[in-house]
Amino acid sequence: MINHPITVAIDAMGGDDGPSTFVKGFPVLAAKQGKANIYSSEPKGWVETELSKHESESLPITIVPSNGKIEDTEAPALGLRQKPKASFVVATHLVKSGKADAVVSMGSTGATMASAVVLFGKTTHGIDRPAIGGPIVGSAPNQVILDLGLIWIADRSS
Repeated sequence: MINHPITVAIDAMGGDDGPSTFVKGFPVLAAKQGKANIYSSEPKGWVETELSKHESESLPITIVPSNGKIEDTEAPALGLRQKPKASFVVATHLVKSGKADAVVSMGSTGATMASAVVLFGKTTHGIDRPAIGGPIVGSAPNQVILDLGLIWIADRSS
């Protein structure tokens, strides 16, 4: 159990609209948690530009520089090798180093999973891939369904 303010590393470059979508959620996250320390990884200036459009001066946000993102069209493993400073990789490193409690991305699912496996390794015997999750919107706001991703090869070991 976490007994301190939650610290979330956000891949602000993930998703279709990038920083503009995530910045709108920063005040909501901070309000719901009482206090939430937010690390946002992105190329210099993008999040600051979006933050300037909202009342955000008092929010506990730290911007961590990154260099680009891994696109949905890129092979995840190749993207990790070619872009070691990509926004999600930087955000994941914040969790590994203990600076953040969780990481959130709406970017490439393949790159997200590959980054988690490379940085954290397999944590449980018999588990070949990390779980992904999503909320039960409108029905149970404090609950998450794990493993919403598509399994290309389904057999009894998947």
